Amino acid sequence: MRLGNMMFACAAVICCLAMTSCARRVSTVRLGPAIELESGQPQTECERQAWLDMAPASSSSHQYDQGMRSHGGFVEVTGAKETAPGYAIYLSGGEDPQDLLALIPRMNEPALDDHAVRIRRVLSRDRQSSTLIRWGLVTLGASLGMACVGATSSDMGMLGASAGLSVASLIPTLWGRALKPNPEERTYAYTRQYTFVSGEDDMEAVARGVARLNNETREQCGE
Repeated sequence: MRLGNMMFACAAVICCLAMTSCARRVSTVRLGPAIELESGQPQTECERQAWLDMAPASSSSHQYDQGMRSHGGFVEVTGAKETAPGYAIYLSGGEDPQDLLALIPRMNEPALDDHAVRIRRVLSRDRQSSTLIRWGLVTLGASLGMACVGATSSDMGMLGASAGLSVASLIPTLWGRALKPNPEERTYAYTRQYTFVSGEDDMEAVARGVARLNNETREQCGE
């Protein structure tokens, strides 16, 4: 009975912690045609396949955490929202923004490096946190499976091992929750993953970087 109570308590704690994991909604809307760049317009079909547009856009992010009320079983939501106008980078004529974390290193503009640094730490912590919480749930599932087998066969050794595994599953779950960025941090990072924000980023550097990539495409297509 004591083993069962301990497993039940661990399962309850882990499920509550997992329920407090975040949810996110991110959208980036293109607001107009591409601005004119030094690289001009694509001239061939080869160029058009990899040509980049720098276009006005707005990114919106809604990040929230779910938490259990201390006085009952109801779920409350705490979160943050932000809409950031600026410029996003698209494939020529496209509507899906490019991931700036992948694009910035190729643009070779030191003035933009800080944009990537500002968000990379938050996104890395968010991914690590989600992985740890998933491992906690997987471990809990394995322990419950062992408990079912042990109970069916009256194997006290297996029941004891399953209880120990239940306790062990708390470690990655608690670690994951501690590592999780708060909603304000996640809103800031996910908004800027796809948009260079007006008033924060050097748009002249953005234009130079995009034109540089387009010129590289032109050179590659001309070889």
